[in-house]
Amino acid sequence: MKESSRVGLILMLMVALAILLNGAVGAQTQNLNPANPVAVTSFGLTPKPMPPWFKLLPKAVINTWVVNHNVREMTEHAWAMWGAVTSLTVEQFRGVQAPVYLTWWPQQDVFAAQPQLSQLAVSTHGIHFDRPHQFNRIRHQEAVSKDGMALPGSQPISVTVQYNNPIFLQVRQNQYYLTSVLESINSSWGATPIALQSLDPFPNNSVMTKPTYLFAYANQATQLQYWTGPANSNAPSSPAYGSWTDWMWVLPPGMNTNQFRQAHNDGHPVVSVDDFFHFPLTAEDFQPNSILSASGFQPGDFALLVAMHVATREIDNWTWQTFWWSLTPTTIPRPIASRIKAPFSHYQVAVGYSFTNDNTESALPTLCYDPYLEAAFDNSSFVKPGQLGIESNCMSCHRAATWPSIAPASAPSGTVNPGYIANGLIDAGDPYLFEGQTKTDFVWGVQNNVPPPPP
Repeated sequence: MKESSRVGLILMLMVALAILLNGAVGAQTQNLNPANPVAVTSFGLTPKPMPPWFKLLPKAVINTWVVNHNVREMTEHAWAMWGAVTSLTVEQFRGVQAPVYLTWWPQQDVFAAQPQLSQLAVSTHGIHFDRPHQFNRIRHQEAVSKDGMALPGSQPISVTVQYNNPIFLQVRQNQYYLTSVLESINSSWGATPIALQSLDPFPNNSVMTKPTYLFAYANQATQLQYWTGPANSNAPSSPAYGSWTDWMWVLPPGMNTNQFRQAHNDGHPVVSVDDFFHFPLTAEDFQPNSILSASGFQPGDFALLVAMHVATREIDNWTWQTFWWSLTPTTIPRPIASRIKAPFSHYQVAVGYSFTNDNTESALPTLCYDPYLEAAFDNSSFVKPGQLGIESNCMSCHRAATWPSIAPASAPSGTVNPGYIANGLIDAGDPYLFEGQTKTDFVWGVQNNVPPPPP
């Protein structure tokens, strides 16, 4: 064969191979994510992974910590996770570098109908600040001061729930955003034991977060309450935000804190917006009937991150850690301290890697709660007598996550919404909690975002 012919044949083979490989890669991409034609969230950001230095751990490692009640290792792992989800990315968001968690999929995107999801790349990129769903379970009135007036620093609490790519992909691939699909699953169990009636487990690298926000003015000081424990509330057994007696002045960037402190010598701390992770609000955030629409704030004011739940599926029951803003920066374990940059060093942590201290019935319950979200609950919120929000555990609460919801009329007398439990071991086969429903692998977002079938 002539040299020129041989070269030509080789070139043809290379082109053919390239076409085949390109088709294979395209097929893999399509198989990976067949229901998502976009890669941009409704916040206008591209989801980013955890930084390479952070490693999710094998379940055997974490379960050993649980058996040995090794809170030190759990806490160090939680701090490392905090450093990872708050690591700044190359994504720009309203003039700041977006941390990892902010780039992830908001729950409205994850459970959106396909036509709405396809429009995300060209959306207005407003943030849907939600009133926390669990507040629908609170019956008692929020506490006020002795004269009946709201305490200084009261304002509505808002959240955004965000999921990383593995959760997003599983929901989209299985169409868990459709009532018809979930109804078909829920009606198919037949003689399957209740304990096994569940959606497929999410991947072990799944991470979900629930950031909690308060707001501050851009042109004047803002009064905000801050958490120092249940005792510093005028309702210590159910200390809802709004009843906290410790409050501070939060100044916008550029306002001199020393001058303000001298002019307002009232004994309350004076801090800056820069002591919180924050970003400015835009007109797109003020959607009709949203939590911001009647808040008194306006575009240009700031959203302040005051707390966040973070959960990973490193173990079957997920790991649970919660972080909240602290007036005094906390002591972070030495190996992790360099990974956590200001202002994220202004937060404290609690961990809940088990139902009880060692996952046995006789052990003390593990306590892990966001004071801005769960502290408000009194016993009327729960199905078990004597339970309070300040004694709650994320794992127990999320173990009860199901679809569809059950009518409150079926709840025991004096309680609301069956299936809401503060702490303790939860039997996955409990017929009261789970009969007629499908467990959603600890993810409340399914029930909160996908409507139940018609009566």
